[in-house]
Amino acid sequence: RRLPSEFSLAEGSLTERSSTRGFPTGRLAPEEGLDCAGAFKVACLRKYRNMVRAWRLLLDPRGVGRVPFAAFCKAAREMGFCDLRKLWAAMDSNQSGFLTLDKWDPEGLQCLMELKQLCRKHYGTLDTAFKLGMDTSGSCKVTLQDLARFCESKDFKGNVGVLFAALDVHEQNFVTVD
Repeated sequence: RRLPSEFSLAEGSLTERSSTRGFPTGRLAPEEGLDCAGAFKVACLRKYRNMVRAWRLLLDPRGVGRVPFAAFCKAAREMGFCDLRKLWAAMDSNQSGFLTLDKWDPEGLQCLMELKQLCRKHYGTLDTAFKLGMDTSGSCKVTLQDLARFCESKDFKGNVGVLFAALDVHEQNFVTVD
């Protein structure tokens, strides 16, 4: 039996949760074609607005690089999900025992890795690339326009918007070297 619940889009979080099938009720119900992994990712996108931001703030806030079952369960509960074993099985499809960013958001990871390679190739380190290549004004901040100029000059192949969203975790419309 389902308990009444709702999803608050304004707050970006689940206010209650369903007692069946591990899905929050409302727009994320499996009747609408979402499996439990898809529903979890949609809920994360609604709250965090991009997958890398959800990874860095919810799933892997310490920056370990991989998320084990227990940490994933804690994050999923925070998002209002239950039936965590079923959700974990859907997320950990290769049964490695960990969720990694390459499984969570392959495009976001690809953009970050390409930027890292370009920075090292042209400047040796990420810090030097930031100071000499991206932050040409000396403001200690890089905007989307600054990053787009840098990426264009270095023949970046990925999506600059996805890259910037991945870097701008605190949604300040700029990134710093930190």
